[in-house]
Amino acid sequence: MNSMNYTYDRSKTLIVQRLQTIQRQLQQASQALQDFGNQPLPQCLSGMNPPLDFTTLSAMVTAVVRKGQYKLKQRFEYNKKMLKLVPTDHLFVKNCLRF
Repeated sequence: MNSMNYTYDRSKTLIVQRLQTIQRQLQQASQALQDFGNQPLPQCLSGMNPPLDFTTLSAMVTAVVRKGQYKLKQRFEYNKKMLKLVPTDHLFVKNCLRF
């Protein structure tokens, strides 16, 4: 097995795993936030000015996680392109060295 291909395959696998982890964490955070929002507010939070809005807070958490997913997806697409280029580059260098 070509070590270069192994390295990029491994990186691709790690990126896919990380994307799945982020998606799972988003679901867990959304569920926890929804459960927390359904509970009555503690005394210290009920007097906040402006009042705490769980819908807005939930949207903010979702936006932060999606921003992380977007960056991860960009990195994945870049690595995918590099993975396609590496075997052809390697073959080109190998053929040049033959001459």
